Amino acid sequence: MSTFLQQTVNALVLASVYALIGLGLNLSFGLTGLVNFAHGQFLILGGFIAYEIFRATDSFVAALLGATIAIAVLGVITERTLFRRTYGRPEAGFVASLGLLFVMGAAFVEIWGRDPHSIRPPVSGSVTVLGAIISLDRLTVVILGGLMLALVFAGLRWLPIGRRTRAASEDHTAALLCGFDPLQCGVVAFTVGAACAGFGGALLATAFPFTAYAGYGYVVKGFVVALIAGLGSIPGVAIGGLLLALAEVYGGAYLSSPWSAGFGYAVMLVILLVRPRGLFGSVRAA
Repeated sequence: MSTFLQQTVNALVLASVYALIGLGLNLSFGLTGLVNFAHGQFLILGGFIAYEIFRATDSFVAALLGATIAIAVLGVITERTLFRRTYGRPEAGFVASLGLLFVMGAAFVEIWGRDPHSIRPPVSGSVTVLGAIISLDRLTVVILGGLMLALVFAGLRWLPIGRRTRAASEDHTAALLCGFDPLQCGVVAFTVGAACAGFGGALLATAFPFTAYAGYGYVVKGFVVALIAGLGSIPGVAIGGLLLALAEVYGGAYLSSPWSAGFGYAVMLVILLVRPRGLFGSVRAA
């Protein structure tokens, strides 16, 4: 039981990061039909910015807020200067996001090198639950990640601009017929999605060492989460992130550690075989 609880907490930590990546991907896809393959690099840049701010201030709060705001601004800039020019042309958006993916990856190597980076967790110590020793830093990541997701979901549900953005993301045609401004919704979607990536990057830096190359892997995880949830589905990313993380962690712990990622992909394939649009996908998302 103690091992099971420890692995469950590990899965929740991963699920928090995965869901934050998947949320940004699904917001942008629902509005523009664009899968932003550079989104994983936004996450890693958030981690590097948090690392630099933490080195300068020794404050996790400053690092977390600084990374979130900086990547949100980056989301606005890339939407205005790059991705807006590709709206209605998914193939152009695909090429643009791939180019940004590789440019950012190369820049990370030049600036921060190839060595792993991390920052000191904001809390230390552990608690014992049913015989399982669970570190407080892992619990902090889970709580903060859950709060961020809850905050974003609440904003998309209750704020007027959030409701318009969510409606446009889940049914673009209907939103246009209702008179919603797609460009305004696009800015909101990219800003919120990028902020989530920056926030997730700062959390990632406290939980796992990361390198300049980590973004390539995390964007794949985010895409898997989006497929499990259903492309364009906003609420489904939390469930998608949890299912992917549970499959990887439990599969790696109890079946075969080298195949941990494969168990997550297997869950995705099974879900897509049963529900080709994902668990919560709409007809448009197909």
